[in-house]
Amino acid sequence: DKAEDWVTLTLWRRLQEKLREVLYKISLEELYYDARSWQAAQGENTNFMV
Repeated sequence: DKAEDWVTLTLWRRLQEKLREVLYKISLEELYYDARSWQAAQGENTNFMV
């Protein structure tokens, strides 16, 4: 059980680290333009505000 717990803990720590790296790379500007692009693709007015 201890080996399985250690493997699980290690996996979750690595996933957390990778997720943090990815999230820190995303800017508000990117989110804004993604939202505007999505609205335009849906045929909506691009009035999204951050």
